[in-house]
Amino acid sequence: MKIHLDFMGLPNYYADPDGIVWSAKPHLRALCGRIHKSGYIDVEPSVNGKTSRPKVHRIVAIAFHGKPSDRVVRHLDGNMHNNDADNLRWGTVAENNMDMVKHGRNVRGSRCPCSKLREEFIPDIRSRLNRGELCKTIAADYGVTPSVIWHIGAGRAWKHV
Repeated sequence: MKIHLDFMGLPNYYADPDGIVWSAKPHLRALCGRIHKSGYIDVEPSVNGKTSRPKVHRIVAIAFHGKPSDRVVRHLDGNMHNNDADNLRWGTVAENNMDMVKHGRNVRGSRCPCSKLREEFIPDIRSRLNRGELCKTIAADYGVTPSVIWHIGAGRAWKHV
């Protein structure tokens, strides 16, 4: 069953429970999605000559589950490309973050592209702090700022190690 997206300001467009967005102009055809830099799939519907790039998971969630004002779309299986209506639910940011941890998609530690440290460095950094070494000295050895070292010692950073 396809749901008409008129209520979203997208006349001549439909969404189906398999996570496909359809155009009815000039004939019924599936829109080709592309992977956005965020990793989610988006499409490019055109209304009165103006295009937008909505994310498919949001279109499908709104079409099949309504739209709560203060929620985000969760992918229950952790797969950002699985936009089946059965796989999508509205949830809080906290629930979405817990899902990311559960599915191993959270970016922390050395998985963060800008990280200069790796998990195996943290025990040494903590040990040196416990022996009374200055943050400035440790920071110089690892190429980070003293505040990064202080945050590790205070338990505010790299808590997962």
